[in-house]
Amino acid sequence: MTVEEKAYWLWFAMVKGVSYAEKMDIIRVVKSPSCFFHYSASAISKIFPNNKAVSLLCKSAGQGIAAYLDAAGKYKTVSILEDSYPFMLRETDSPPIVLFYEGNLSVLNKRCIGVVGMRAASKRGMFTAESYAQKLVSSGFTVVTGGARGIDTCAINGALASGGNVCVVLGCGIDKCYPSENKELFEEVKRHGVVISELMPNTPPLKHNFPVRNRIISGLCEGVLVVEAGEKSGALNTATHAATQNRDVYVTLGVGDEYYSGCKKLLDDGAILASSPYDIIDKEGFSAYDGVIIKQKYYVSKASEEAVITEDVNSDAHIKNEVSDINGEREALLAPDRQILEYLSLGTSIHADELMRLTGMVPAQFNSRLAVLEMNGYVEVLPGKLVRLFRG
Repeated sequence: MTVEEKAYWLWFAMVKGVSYAEKMDIIRVVKSPSCFFHYSASAISKIFPNNKAVSLLCKSAGQGIAAYLDAAGKYKTVSILEDSYPFMLRETDSPPIVLFYEGNLSVLNKRCIGVVGMRAASKRGMFTAESYAQKLVSSGFTVVTGGARGIDTCAINGALASGGNVCVVLGCGIDKCYPSENKELFEEVKRHGVVISELMPNTPPLKHNFPVRNRIISGLCEGVLVVEAGEKSGALNTATHAATQNRDVYVTLGVGDEYYSGCKKLLDDGAILASSPYDIIDKEGFSAYDGVIIKQKYYVSKASEEAVITEDVNSDAHIKNEVSDINGEREALLAPDRQILEYLSLGTSIHADELMRLTGMVPAQFNSRLAVLEMNGYVEVLPGKLVRLFRG
């Protein structure tokens, strides 16, 4: 598509007061925005008699496309009729007709999961967002988020740690960075994933942009995870869009209404509790082997139902089918056990008291589950009450 053609698509997309459905009805008749732009007023009135939407488009066409030519020449765009436009988003009721983007748009060809939550997140929430995002990306998903402080930022860091399949959807122009402290982080996203916006360059991050932006986050995804959300959290708006678009909505739970009252409400409304990232991976039916091993013969991934590595993780000769053994082993692990293993799966040692705080368990339950995991060889407790995955 030429720069001029892109400019006509931008003009068409940015005209206010005309719905997506009305615009696409017009395109079905005239084939392209440039054709509409160059029709005479009399020809248009014959094709679309007494059409308010067409009148608004004609009025806008009279102002020219100079500003759109400049934007089309400076920034990458993709229009809704191009093959590279994200297919999940295209199927929603009101997708952007044009997206600006920087980075690798093809990461949106993968199966996507949105990760959203509070800006003023707890330490536990931030850890959860980062670890869940890391596991989702290592399992083959792309993580989609909004780039705000708190949960969004931690989700980005987790995704980048697993290779960078991440998409940030802005509530401002593609040339803006909001929040400003994430400038370097967004540059890293552009190198490994993609940053997108439906707004014209130079558009500031105005408050009303974000609820509209949230439909894009959910629309790109098969499901949306809300890590922490109070009663008035903007993440609830994204969850509402997801439900309307027939996407799965997942939540995490913890202690404190200021962090989880919104999540609890979503759960009451039919959301799915994600006690670990594997609840999402299993529900979405993803089967790609992610290569993460906690212990010999123990995978915490969907693919563990199909294969198990016994010795050398780099040798195909040691991969063999042991479906019944693995299924039995996974079923034997309770949700609290999997939660403890998940916090330890990033490879670092965590003090037992901190691990108990992160899991939200009471001392009696935590000590009992930790003892079971240690006895069965999943974890080891080091001097100073440091806990880590068993290394043999």
